[in-house]
Formats: sequence, structure tokens, C-alpha cells
Amino acid sequence: MVRSKKRKSDEAPPNATFPFAGPEANHPLRREAETRIGAGTQAAHATPETLNRAIHELRIHQIELEMQNEELRRAQVELDVARARYFDLYDLAPIGYCTLSLSGVILETNLAAVTMMGVSRASASGRAFARFIHPEDQGVLHTLLTAARADAPRSVELRMIRYDGSMLWAHVAVSLAQNEAGGIERRVVLSDVTARRLAENGQHQLEVRYRELFSRALDGIVVCAADGAVENVNAAFCHMHGWEAAENPGKNLREFDTQGLALTPERMGRMLSGQVSVFQVEHRHRDGHALQLDASTSLIFVSGTPRLLGYYRLRPGQSASP
Repeated sequence: MVRSKKRKSDEAPPNATFPFAGPEANHPLRREAETRIGAGTQAAHATPETLNRAIHELRIHQIELEMQNEELRRAQVELDVARARYFDLYDLAPIGYCTLSLSGVILETNLAAVTMMGVSRASASGRAFARFIHPEDQGVLHTLLTAARADAPRSVELRMIRYDGSMLWAHVAVSLAQNEAGGIERRVVLSDVTARRLAENGQHQLEVRYRELFSRALDGIVVCAADGAVENVNAAFCHMHGWEAAENPGKNLREFDTQGLALTPERMGRMLSGQVSVFQVEHRHRDGHALQLDASTSLIFVSGTPRLLGYYRLRPGQSASP
């Protein structure tokens, strides 16, 4: 018998390394593999019934793995949907959201917040939130951050300064929350209220102008309820009827109207329909003498409540004095 010579290619090179050679020989996977090999050696002498049972168990195990993989894929899809929903609810929200460290450094923001700050998200991260607050409102911000609690959010309205130097009014609400690592963070909600503040300021200016015109008008002006109860009069009306300028008659308009012409049902109906009623009327002066007046009354709304606005002027040749 001729022995075949061993080819050099069949020999392992002197420096060849094999899996789990050396220190890796005690690796858990190595031990598990050796255990299975031992089990396989014993299985070689098993009966057909034992082998069929083992094959059945392997098939069940394979199906279980496939079901687990399917469950993992389903969980991944649900996770992706949750992430997309989070992006829509947080990142695309119309109001600003910020997460601050306890020292006031911006950790996270959404798009609305960085738009209000006038910077990119990358530029906002790591900056002090106070950098975007008006210098005169820094104390207000400090008080707000100090007073915030997890169970009791605090809020104020203050002025923010964008990166380009422009200003806006913001409603700022702050609360404390625990992060995933167990630390405490500040959660900030920002709402741009500039339009409302400007409108309120404009309304305030109109009210100031109205009060100025009301007090300085040469004609007597009275505001009363629908039943004639006097609520406000100007200085000219007081002087015309013999009252001091600082006094409010506090009476009913019918007490001045000697003929009862100002609040007749017909005239009231016209005013309630939006018409201006112009007429002549006789009022009683404080000392009892009669005043002949040209009058006009109309309907106005004060805080949504209907009120009667009346203008009164002495007719030519008349005087407030008897």
C-alpha cells in the first residue's frame, strides 16, 4: 500500500491561530460548543423516536425565533411611528419648548423656540437662556426660575431679545422635571404674545386719549346704563348742571330731564338699533332753573355691555347761570 504524502498546503503554518486557541479556550461560547458536540455524540446512538422528537423541538424553536423576530420588527415599526409622532408634537409645535440645566444653560429646543431666539438649534445649544432676555427683565427671569416647582409651574410675560437685537414679548412658563439619568432639569414653554401686547398697548393709548378728550370736551358728556343710571360724566356736564368738576351726580338721567324726552321707548328703540338720536331737551339745573339743550344720544358698548352715550350743549343764548 502506497501512502499518500501530506501536502504542505494541508499543514497549518507554524504561526497559525485557531478560534478559542490559547486564553480563549475557556470562553463561554467555546464551552457551550463543546457541550453541544458532546450531546451530538450521544445523539448518534439515539433511537429514531428520540431523533424525531429532537427534530420536532428544533422546528418549534425555529418557529419561536421567527415569531420573536417578527415581534421585534413590529416593535421597531411602532418605535419609528412614536418617534415621528414625537417629532410632530414637539419639534413642529407652534409654541416653543426648551430644556434648561439648573444653571440656566439651554440643553434642547424645538424649532419654534429657536425661531423666537433668532438662532439655529446648534447655536442655541449650550448658551445661557438669559442671553435672550431683555436686560431690564433679567430679575424677572431669575425670580421665575427660582420659584418654579415640579408640581407648580410658574409663568410671567417678559421681553426677549433675538440674536439680531429685535425684541418680542413672550409668555414664559417654567417647571421642574426629572430627566432619564435621574437629574433635575427646567422645562420652559414659550409663547409669542407680541401681537396681543401691542394691541393692548394700542388700546391703552386709545383709552388715555378717550379720557383726555372726555375730560376736556366743551360739550357735556354722560354715560349711563340702559335704564338711565348715570355711570360717568365729564367736567363740562357737571359745570353745566351746577356740580363741581370732581363730583359725580350719581343719579338717573331722568332726574335731569324735566320733560322725559331722553329715554322714551321710541328713542331707545332707535338707539338700540344703532341709530343716533338728535333732539332738544330741557334739563334741570342744580339750583332748580331750566336749561335748554341740544342733545344727541347713541349706543356704545363698554366691556361688551350696552351703554348710552349722550352729548349735551347749551342752546344759543342760554347760560348755565340763572
